[in-house]
Amino acid sequence: MSLGKLKFKGQFGEKQEKNELKIRNKVEREELAQDEQQFLEKIQEKGPAKRVVIDKPLQDGLGMIFTSGTSVHGQDTQFLKQLEAGDFLVVRNEQTLEMESREILTMLNQKSLLIREAFGQDIPVFKPYQFRKKPTVEEMKSLEDRLEEKFAGVAKKIHKQKQTLEMRQKSGMWSYKTDKKAVDAELSREDLVLLRAKQSRDRHCWH
Repeated sequence: MSLGKLKFKGQFGEKQEKNELKIRNKVEREELAQDEQQFLEKIQEKGPAKRVVIDKPLQDGLGMIFTSGTSVHGQDTQFLKQLEAGDFLVVRNEQTLEMESREILTMLNQKSLLIREAFGQDIPVFKPYQFRKKPTVEEMKSLEDRLEEKFAGVAKKIHKQKQTLEMRQKSGMWSYKTDKKAVDAELSREDLVLLRAKQSRDRHCWH
């Protein structure tokens, strides 16, 4: 019994995909080589890890506020829910039209809090406000960590690469159906033939 002819489906498309994969892999290898070179150049450097301050975005506060010196009073506010010591209260100075921010010392309740320093001018009537969460300080990733992450990412992507084996099998007297199976990308032509041969009703096989 003939096992049929093994042929490749969409050879032009597959060739294009392979070329694109080669280009991507080449770029990744170049990036890794560049990072490795930088790492080797700095491997002898000593000293504490560098740190970077991450500023948080502005957010709109609930309700409205007015201020008197370092005291802030709210209407329909939820200071205890939205804020914490170290955050910054942000309002617009109506005279200079510039945004001013003051560090929050503590929240007394949902409608009262204290700031470290008074604004340029008091806010005598209720008005909307914004706040900014206190910044965080993070250590910059070392080149060694970046290299490890890059290698891990490349290895994971290579591990996930698959190819699809399509096998046409007879279904009924005159019809056929096509079964698809994901197989390892590293399987050789002979391996694909062996897989096809294990299907007793298989007549044709495309890859």
